[in-house]
This record gives sequence, structure tokens and C-alpha cells, in this order.
Amino acid sequence: MFITASRDAFFPGLLRAATVISVNGLRKYFGEVKAVDGVSFDAQDGRITGLLGPNGAGKSTTLRV
Repeated sequence: MFITASRDAFFPGLLRAATVISVNGLRKYFGEVKAVDGVSFDAQDGRITGLLGPNGAGKSTTLRV
């Protein structure tokens, strides 16, 4: 079971931060090997954004691209 709520429900009237990085559908191949396949995320100004995953998931490759 998943419970979701909008940020506005917890912080009404909070100013929205500007998006400074927007990645949509990022793909990276090394020959026939898919290193990154369809990664999408946004990073807002003044916010801490983390990229988490197990070893070999493509975190470093995503940041290098």
C-alpha cells in the first residue's frame, strides 16, 4: 500500500523552488551495453537532491553524462 500526498498538503503557501536541472529520458550505451536507460529527474534551487542505487546501477554514468 502506498500513501501519497502533495507537498502543499504539508506546507501550504510555501514558495516553489525553481528547477535548475531537468533530465528526461536519459539513455547511455557503451556499444551494445545499456548503462543508463530512461532516467528522469528534476533538481530544484536551494534543495538537496540525492541519486541512490546499488553498485552498477548507473549513478556515476548519469552524472558524467
